[in-house]
Amino acid sequence: MPGAVPDEAEEDELSLGLAGLLFAQQTLESALEAVVDIVAGTLPGVDGASLTLPAQESGFRPPVASSAPLRALDDLQYRSGRGPCVEAFTTAREVGSELPSDRWPEFSSLASGIGILRVWSSPLRVRGETGGALNLFWADEAAAARFSIEAARVLAAQTAVVVANAHELADAKFHNAQLRHALETRTVIGQAQGVLMTRQGIDAPTAFDVLRRASQRTNRKLHDIAADVVASAAPDPTET
Repeated sequence: MPGAVPDEAEEDELSLGLAGLLFAQQTLESALEAVVDIVAGTLPGVDGASLTLPAQESGFRPPVASSAPLRALDDLQYRSGRGPCVEAFTTAREVGSELPSDRWPEFSSLASGIGILRVWSSPLRVRGETGGALNLFWADEAAAARFSIEAARVLAAQTAVVVANAHELADAKFHNAQLRHALETRTVIGQAQGVLMTRQGIDAPTAFDVLRRASQRTNRKLHDIAADVVASAAPDPTET
């Protein structure tokens, strides 16, 4: 895809958009969706973008794309195991092709049916590892010809870092949430032990055993049993 590289203003807009989006998004999914929206909305001539990302166990995450037709196109690749997006990820090599093409018959047929004339996919590599693929789609051959492969590679490199950071941020939020929950649970159980110690004149280990046996007997979580005990000791706001 020879041609002119986007001007500095366009590059700055794209870079700022990608760099700032993580601070505005609350979830990993919203951050990934923002990536494809920024790419598709900022690069001149590009008619759509998507991200191919591996699932934790095997296969791929649900398609992340700038439009419903492109999500369906990526989903077809994931189910068949054939297509430029899948190939770029599995081989860690750039894949570009005009359409229709005999290389991926099913993908080519569906892509041509929604007006896609060219596709380019690049592996997203960070610290020597491939974490996915960025996919660009064109419905206008002239527009595709004007976009340079050098610009696409710069874009892929920026996107790789953003996606990696989004995953790390999501992991950190998940572990922080787990830690907060554990601390809150421990606090409530400790408060419940204090209530039982005062009521029944028992020590802390015995109070914990009372809570544990109640949890087993009622098949409820220990935290929920403890919360009920703490609530029962709270003053009734309706009493004067």
